[in-house]
Amino acid sequence: MLNFLDKLFDWSNLYSFEKAVLEAVLSHMDDETRLKLKRQIEVVNNVQRLSDGKEVNLYRTRFGRVTFDDRLRIANAPPELLLARVDLGLPNKKPKLTAKVWMAEGRLFSLEFNIAPSQFFAGNSLRDTRPEIVDVNIFHEHL
Repeated sequence: MLNFLDKLFDWSNLYSFEKAVLEAVLSHMDDETRLKLKRQIEVVNNVQRLSDGKEVNLYRTRFGRVTFDDRLRIANAPPELLLARVDLGLPNKKPKLTAKVWMAEGRLFSLEFNIAPSQFFAGNSLRDTRPEIVDVNIFHEHL
């Protein structure tokens, strides 16, 4: 599935584990919601990592300004929404890395990790490490 999504979207600004989180969420959405979220991901061209990567914000920027095509918004989504929680793991490693996937104003907005990824993946490349998806909890499949 990763190869298909890599061809469809420009994922170059996202690390492999961030891609894995988004893929896991997309794979659990109903068809209509999945299509809308894929379109939103497709336009992301600016990834902002805060607090040593514990918060990853996804933006579309143009001419140095944040922009978002309102036609891509999920119209009936509340102003702020916890969409999903994804647990990631590495062999022989505890605890798990947990990502919360947030939406704001009808668009995919951020990934929030319980542990700084640089700490969790210490000794591994953040860009290339692809952990196992341990669990996926979707809180809103139909938006």
